Amino acid sequence: MEAYARERVTGISPAQALVNAGYAKSIAEARPKFLEKNAAVKARIVYLAGDDQELLKAKRARLEVFLWDALAVDRASFYEMIDTPIRAKNGDIAIDPATGKPSWQQDPTAVCSNATFRPRATNRLTFTFSIGTDF
Repeated sequence: MEAYARERVTGISPAQALVNAGYAKSIAEARPKFLEKNAAVKARIVYLAGDDQELLKAKRARLEVFLWDALAVDRASFYEMIDTPIRAKNGDIAIDPATGKPSWQQDPTAVCSNATFRPRATNRLTFTFSIGTDF
């Protein structure tokens, strides 16, 4: 419950906070707010929300991790090259006379109907920097 309360204080949705706290994803999807009804959890969230410095440090750390991950990501992993058949002027698929098979070309503008996002596992580096007291 402590991990859930800390996640909720930083502004994460109830369902994602449950997953991050170690609950099963099926529970998080079916009943995302079941811990919110617990009086002890409510009291802990209120208490943690009152500690402004710790809350700001946690939010800043979460934002910093996201920004470094966004900086280090390989943008090519979000795109893929699709082979499309070469078409004749009448719209039929062009056949290669030497092989008797359809001719293909790589088309970067073609739309992939089964596109999925699979992030690559990376080694995460941790950096610490000071923004100043007025941030």
